[in-house]
Amino acid sequence: MDLATVIDQVYAAPLEEFTGLRDDLAKQARSGGDRELAKTIKSLRKPTTSAWLVNRWARANREDVDQLLELAELLAQAHRTLSADDLRTLSRQRTRLINSLTRAVVASSPGAVSAATGNEVGQILTGALTDQALAQRLRTGTVTQAVAASGFGTLDLGAGAEVISLAARQRMAKPGTPKEGRPAQPPANRADEARPGPDAEAQARAEAAERERAEREAEEARRAARNQARELAETAASAVAEARAAVSATEQALLRAESDLQAAQERLAEAQAALESAEATHTALTAQRDRRRESLAVAEQAQADAERTLDDLTGVDDLT
Repeated sequence: MDLATVIDQVYAAPLEEFTGLRDDLAKQARSGGDRELAKTIKSLRKPTTSAWLVNRWARANREDVDQLLELAELLAQAHRTLSADDLRTLSRQRTRLINSLTRAVVASSPGAVSAATGNEVGQILTGALTDQALAQRLRTGTVTQAVAASGFGTLDLGAGAEVISLAARQRMAKPGTPKEGRPAQPPANRADEARPGPDAEAQARAEAAERERAEREAEEARRAARNQARELAETAASAVAEARAAVSATEQALLRAESDLQAAQERLAEAQAALESAEATHTALTAQRDRRRESLAVAEQAQADAERTLDDLTGVDDLT
């Protein structure tokens, strides 16, 4: 026994069997020695009626669920990148799809559905557009309760909130129960009892018409979503192409700038080398000049000394 299998089993069960099945599986896990699994199973929350209806519908209509969640992704993208006009278009599409799917969920119910429950169904579907955790529960058919929709405004369920399964009303009606204020008439015989009367046939036709309408509206919403997704994909592809071209142009400009920088650095290095060479030459010549000045001073002093000596000797000769 593993948790994933247990979760799938209990949330796929009829609503009235949920608690008993969950507790039985928890006991089995405890008897098998896995007390942690038993505790986790025991903590599984029983879904509300609206959540159970959504789970039941989601498990049988995977494509519709995928379509709804694809629209959620488009709406999230629209809020990040698209214009107000695109967002309004998607919002109108969202309203049509939610209304259509709500009617489909309610029409698939095996029992009567109240207006409040129908509204909760719409809340769950709308909430899945903005709540990733709820979207994942919807995808796996394990929703437990309705949530308040946020982010995309209020939902108008229209007539879909009060749709009641006509087939369920047939199953709930007992033989001999008065209808529309008329006294009940006992069946003449078993053949008459088994044969559907005019009311039952009308109800069956009405139910079929309701299902066809819900399916038609859902298909129209899916088609609109596909068209919108295609347009968004084309717009995104164009934006990507433009962005790639801009990146390429920037990279080329960067390469040119790097080349210019390298050339300038090379010229700077050459100039630096020339500067260092000139400074070295200047230093050497300065030292040479200083040495030669010293030599000149020594020579000048020697010359002066020699001239004084010569003058002295010349004076002596004159005296003699």
